[in-house]
Amino acid sequence: MNEQDKARWQTAHDAAIESWRRATEVKVEESEDIHADLRDAWVAAMATVATESYTSDLVYVEYNDQLQEEQLDELLQGGNIYEVGSFDEWESEARWSGVQYEMEHLMGSEYARDELWSAFPDFFDELRWAIEDKDRSDPAGELLSHMGSVLFQSTLEVEVGNPDSDDFNNTDEYRVDILSDLGLEPTPKNVAAIRELQAEQGWGYLSVLFYAPATDAVEAQVKGATIEGPQLALIDPYNGSGYEATFEGTITIKPGSIVRDESRGYGSMENICGLVQSAFAADLVLGDAVTA
Repeated sequence: MNEQDKARWQTAHDAAIESWRRATEVKVEESEDIHADLRDAWVAAMATVATESYTSDLVYVEYNDQLQEEQLDELLQGGNIYEVGSFDEWESEARWSGVQYEMEHLMGSEYARDELWSAFPDFFDELRWAIEDKDRSDPAGELLSHMGSVLFQSTLEVEVGNPDSDDFNNTDEYRVDILSDLGLEPTPKNVAAIRELQAEQGWGYLSVLFYAPATDAVEAQVKGATIEGPQLALIDPYNGSGYEATFEGTITIKPGSIVRDESRGYGSMENICGLVQSAFAADLVLGDAVTA
């Protein structure tokens, strides 16, 4: 324990002693204090928690636990996952169990912890709150990281017209305009990719289709991101049919544009055909509120 923590410990120790004395109206040095051992355990615990080096990790997450898909959707929408499923109840119960375990450890025994709860509930709560203030656990973040790679779509709000409905739609000049809207260079491969999407799908709206760690996607939803060599899907929003092609260059993912693929229902490419994850894996280069 460094000198600063020693000073913090002593200050908190003295304050806890004084709190106990005022509450019990028993002088600390008097032998008739039948709770002397309990007092000493609580005072030492309070002093330890007050040190700068002390932290608690109250919510334990199993290695194979992860967020529900609906909770991931809620995070992507900027919502509160505590309102989805049973996360709130689970987190509350896990935190309570963690607090009890930590108090048992700090006070030296399960008996001391339970006796404090029974005889001095106010002191119990004071220690509990002090422990919770030092909690560094991030159950939502851990559960999110355990989801691994998930298939996402980023809607680009770019419409591609059916080449059979308008002669101009069937020209490379039109396809170059589409690529300009996407921020991609009109290379022969990219022009051919637009032509392929039109031939196979006809009409629809473009989305970026990519597998990425759920943690990265949630961060990209806020900061934006870029993807090199993107897979773009042309999807009919009315019947869910779609077709994808590979493009050259770098595509920009705007904040707020990412959805979990399977949440699209009819528009889910995974539900339509099933995809090979390695072929659609993307390295998201996270931005700083990309808007262009």
